Amino acid sequence: MLFRSEIVRLQKELGDTGQFADAIPPDGVDAPIKVPVLGKKTVAEAIAAALAGPALRPYAAAKRTLTTVDKLAEVNWGLVLLITLIGGAGIAMLYSVANGHLHPWALRQIGHFTLGLIVLLAAAIIDVRVWMSLAYPAYGFALLLLIAVDVVGHTGLGAQRWISVGPMELQPSELMKISLVLALARFLHGKSIEEVSKPVPLAIGLAMIGIPAVFVVLQPNLGTTLIILMDGCS
Repeated sequence: MLFRSEIVRLQKELGDTGQFADAIPPDGVDAPIKVPVLGKKTVAEAIAAALAGPALRPYAAAKRTLTTVDKLAEVNWGLVLLITLIGGAGIAMLYSVANGHLHPWALRQIGHFTLGLIVLLAAAIIDVRVWMSLAYPAYGFALLLLIAVDVVGHTGLGAQRWISVGPMELQPSELMKISLVLALARFLHGKSIEEVSKPVPLAIGLAMIGIPAVFVVLQPNLGTTLIILMDGCS
């Protein structure tokens, strides 16, 4: 039971002026009001939960409040500048090696770097829930490609790492580096340390890391295997 004066006080503290208006008696009547209390919550906690509405995960709240301009403003432009400087240094080296000509390497590297920069910025402004929904399919697709390497892949430089997709030569282990991070983030999202430490979730997480690592080391590609293991364990 709660009196009108207490409801009004709680409303002021919680910043609400409308949702409980119908439940409050007219002015001057300090009649008791029934307020539902769940479990061991206090009345104030129950009212606060009701006023707050359904709880939003951080990425859900972000979608409701951030525009594209807001998201671009949140990009770490210092990091983007550092990446650009490193890429520029690489392009300058290729230009120098070609005796001051953009062909055959520098111009192609400029195109690749520009495309990569566009993809980086696009990934930064796409709603995180899109990445969450794509995490498992991307991981499954990358894992299937790793298996396909052993079946239909061709050997180059002493290792069987590539498969042909139309005119492209694709190295699935590179896709796995990204998709593994997405899949683990999706799997671990919302889980507490105690939940993750239980045998079943821990075994699932380790399997998500270990299975692709085995396929990559069989190519053999020890360097990428170590990167995948470090990606997963970090």
